[in-house]
Amino acid sequence: MRLRALTLNVWGGVPFISRDVAPRMRAIARAVGQLSPDIVAFQEVWSAEARALLVEGMEAAGLAAAWHPRGSRASGGLL
Repeated sequence: MRLRALTLNVWGGVPFISRDVAPRMRAIARAVGQLSPDIVAFQEVWSAEARALLVEGMEAAGLAAAWHPRGSRASGGLL
């Protein structure tokens, strides 16, 4: 059996720090979807908008389950 895993720091999701968050999250989701990973771990997904865009994109790519720690800024923005 083979497992394809991918991890990526998406660099932000906080509008006053990161620019063009929504277009970038959509582009990341499309690119990751084309790689057909079995599991993906994202870091620095700080905003609810960025998280929603990535989850939506991963669902479209067939990765239907998502988890993130709630309410903790010390979480690293993990998704």
